[in-house]
Amino acid sequence: MVHLSSLALIQSFAEKQRLDHINWLKQGLVSSLKEDEFLAIDIGGSYRLMPYPESSPRLFRGQNADFGVCLPTIYRNSPPLVKRILDMAKINELKQALESIGGYKEQLKILGLKFSVDYEALAQHYGLASRYIDFTSNPLVAGFFATSKFDVERSKYLPIAGSGIGVFYEVNRAAEIARSNEFEIIGLQPFQRPAQQYAFGLKCPKKGLVAKYGVMQYKFLHSKDSYIIFDMLNGGLHLFPDDPVFSVVSKIKATNYISLSSLEWAVEQLQVRNTTRQIKWLTLLGVTVGVDHASYVTQDERISIQSAWCKQKETFSSKVKIRRVASHLTIS
Repeated sequence: MVHLSSLALIQSFAEKQRLDHINWLKQGLVSSLKEDEFLAIDIGGSYRLMPYPESSPRLFRGQNADFGVCLPTIYRNSPPLVKRILDMAKINELKQALESIGGYKEQLKILGLKFSVDYEALAQHYGLASRYIDFTSNPLVAGFFATSKFDVERSKYLPIAGSGIGVFYEVNRAAEIARSNEFEIIGLQPFQRPAQQYAFGLKCPKKGLVAKYGVMQYKFLHSKDSYIIFDMLNGGLHLFPDDPVFSVVSKIKATNYISLSSLEWAVEQLQVRNTTRQIKWLTLLGVTVGVDHASYVTQDERISIQSAWCKQKETFSSKVKIRRVASHLTIS
C-alpha cells in the first residue's frame, strides 16, 4: 500500500504516541518529561539520557526513497572484509578523540553513575559507517529525512516535491528489547546535534532491517507536503546546530592512518583472525597502521571545544531529568 500523504503519516505516528501516553497513565505511571528534556536511564552501572517521550516505545526512520533492503552503512554495496575492518577501526579512532575533549572526558555523574556513550551508535549518527541504523523517537524528525534530500553542491537539505516514493519505518523498542535485539540510546550528548534529532541506534545484521526485526513499513508519494515539513523544522537548521564533533568526524572519515589499538578493537568486534594479514590488506588500500594514536583535534580546536562546552554545560544539566523517587540530582 502506498499512502498519498507523508504529513498524514507523521500525524498518525504522533497520534499513536498520544494513545501510548494515555495507556501509560491508565497503568498508574506518570511522566512529566517535556519535549526538550531527557531522562537519565541506568544501563547497569552507568547512565544514558533518553529522549522524549518516555511513555511511548515507538521509534521511526524516514528515507526519501525505497532502497529495497535497509542495510547498515557498513554492509552497503557489499564491501570487502578489509573495508569493514577499516570502517570499524575509525569508530574507535572517534572514541579516542572524543574522550580527550571537554564534555566527554569529564564523565559527568548522576547519583554516582557515570555518563555512558555507545561510540559506535554515535559514530553512525555523525556519518561514519557502522553496524547501526539511525532511528528517532520524533515522527517529525523522521519525516524531514523522508521528504528532503541533501544537495551536495549547495551543502544543505532541500525538500522533495517531485514524483517518487519515500518510506517510513516504525519499530516497537519494547518488543525488540524483549527479543534481545540491540537498541542503543544516543539521546542527549555534550554537544547538541544528537539531542535535536532525538537519536537512537539499532544494531542490525547483514541481511538488513526487516529480516530480523518486527518493523512496520509505510510507503508514500512525494508531494507538496515536503515543503510544509521542511518549514516546520526551519529547513533542517533545527536538526543540525553547530557541533564541534562534526569537524573531528570529518578528519576521521578522510584519514588513511589508524592506530594498532583501533585495528585490534575492530577485528575483535568483527570476530576476524590474523591481524597481521589484515594489516597487509590495509597497506594495499593505502592505509598506514601505527602504534601511536592520531591527533584529530588541534590545540586551537581543543580550546574552542572546551569554551563551547563551558557555555553549554548549564543548559545540558537543565535538560536532564530523573524519576521522582530520587530526592536530588547532582551533576559534577
